[in-house]
Amino acid sequence: MFGFLKKPRIVVKTKTEYVYVDPTKRLTDKIALVTGASGSIGSAISYRLALEGATVILAGRSADKLNALAQQLKHDNLMADVIIMDVTDETSVSCAMRKVAEKYGRIDILINNAGFSARSAKKMLHDQDIQHIDELLSTNLRGPLLTSREVIPYMQKSDFGRIIHVSSIVGLQGKACHAEYAAAKAGLFGLMKSQAIEVGCYGITVNCVSPGLVPRKDASEEKLAKFQETNCLNRICSPEDIAHTCAFLASNEACFITGQNIVVDGGRSLGLRGD
Repeated sequence: MFGFLKKPRIVVKTKTEYVYVDPTKRLTDKIALVTGASGSIGSAISYRLALEGATVILAGRSADKLNALAQQLKHDNLMADVIIMDVTDETSVSCAMRKVAEKYGRIDILINNAGFSARSAKKMLHDQDIQHIDELLSTNLRGPLLTSREVIPYMQKSDFGRIIHVSSIVGLQGKACHAEYAAAKAGLFGLMKSQAIEVGCYGITVNCVSPGLVPRKDASEEKLAKFQETNCLNRICSPEDIAHTCAFLASNEACFITGQNIVVDGGRSLGLRGD
């Protein structure tokens, strides 16, 4: 009955920890498109899906960064390709999706990861520059709307699909000086739920993953120590933590999960912890 537990497993070393990967590979022959693929979370997601056997299409605006990541994946005998896509541009999104579908025959998995928080531009909403607000909403909310809209017809043809939006606990809780970011990330929950209802009949699931605070690569040791104290597990949220959850939601193991938001923050968003 539980024969799958007896399968041999291989150990893969990531930058932060060891993980177990089923050698049968849960995403073999799947075509996965990851937006914002060259960022820290995007590259971790791309690598994790590729380890699972997927052909990963690295989407973004920087050809140099995407090609460098593709070369790294190929060096590790993983399957990757590059497509230039600006998620804020309807024509760019439509053309990129069409090119991928024409080359590979379908698109099975879409990870909407492209986005930014603009920590350096944080201000109270009444002091915020309207151009910044428009740019952030265009990337973080309108972008996933466009990519989701364009990918559905390709998924309908194969009666299978996985759409995963990378949101944030800020969208759940709100945060001062990040009102526009919170609004965009909260909007993804409404998009997810509505789409899950619309496309479930085609075998397509739509879910969100909400990371906690994932430090930037240039964060100081002092900041890292402070971040570590903000959750219940006493360690820092890593890009790989987000990638593992995305891989699960993309697999058949999560085929009956749709319209749900999975928080990956080590308990950071639980509120008061005894104080």
